[in-house]
Amino acid sequence: MKAFLVLKRRRPEVCQTVQAVSLLEPERIHVITKSHCNIEVGIVFQKACFWLLICGVIYLVSIAKADAVEPVNIASTVSFEESWMSHALPDQRRFVSVLSSQTRPVIFDVVPLNRYDDLMTTAQTDCVMSAFPADFANVIVANHRIGFELKLFGRKGVPVDRLDRVEIGHLANIPKPPVPLQAELNWNDVRSIEQGMELLDARRIDVLIADSTHIRMHKNPQVVDLNYPPVRIVELALVCRETASLRDFVKGFDEAMANDKFEGSIPRKATYDLVRAW
Repeated sequence: MKAFLVLKRRRPEVCQTVQAVSLLEPERIHVITKSHCNIEVGIVFQKACFWLLICGVIYLVSIAKADAVEPVNIASTVSFEESWMSHALPDQRRFVSVLSSQTRPVIFDVVPLNRYDDLMTTAQTDCVMSAFPADFANVIVANHRIGFELKLFGRKGVPVDRLDRVEIGHLANIPKPPVPLQAELNWNDVRSIEQGMELLDARRIDVLIADSTHIRMHKNPQVVDLNYPPVRIVELALVCRETASLRDFVKGFDEAMANDKFEGSIPRKATYDLVRAW
């Protein structure tokens, strides 16, 4: 019994059963226990490797799923909300609808144009909507664009073409476009289309240069299209930071747009007069 107790203290716990059975043959204890322990250790090692492999696979799958559902933040000066969508031109709706229906959800963040560079440089946003994608370094640019018509709007019943002097409101970040009016023009900067609508209602300006979709959104019956051709057509591109996941996102968007056969309503021209409007 004493010999058994000594051996019990010297050997690993997994080998105790073999040692107890082998007390009748002390000379075989070392061989049997060593062989049995090696088998036990081998089984334990295999099980550990198996579970490590399973955990690794689960971890990688969880990362892939998280990346797949991680939202893409897109900075824009245009709020692509439900109200905007209901008044947008068909090709505008198509662009935003296809962009929003990608495998990764999209969040549009309304920010001023002058913050674009900082947001992209510091990775505070994934993408921006810009008329000048060449201004950004290390980016991926989608092939498809969304167009905006800038037209002349005035007050209902006011014959703008008969006025000797015309007060024109235009967004401050848009260069002055050529305007087909013969009167003397006095330009007024406005911070937003909403402010321009207020000035038009207050008779402080006679004409507002604005995106037709935004005018329709406000549903003001006193503000009417003056029936002149668009003074500018602005095209915005989806510009994203250069990462593998965003490259896949842009590629998926372009492929979806190419497969969507819906025809837009903005007339195509050989050359668009692109301006730093948004």
